[in-house]
Amino acid sequence: MRVFLILFLTLAACGRPLTPSEKAFVTQMHGDEINPDKIRVMSGALLGSVTYKRQKRPRLACRERIFPEPTEEIFTVSPAALVV
Repeated sequence: MRVFLILFLTLAACGRPLTPSEKAFVTQMHGDEINPDKIRVMSGALLGSVTYKRQKRPRLACRERIFPEPTEEIFTVSPAALVV
């Protein structure tokens, strides 16, 4: 139990509070339902990243037609956010 508590406190100390602009955005989106003072932002998610190889897919969606065609077959992806 102590190890879990120490790990939790260490991870909680790695983040930063929201900036005034981010607080205003959260307040505008959620109103009084959420307290922006309790939100912490940290660099990097706990899930890490994944690298994989994939074949070229047909360019059918609008997004795929707008952006240039990818030249590499190897992609590294990671989650944009993690909510705890």
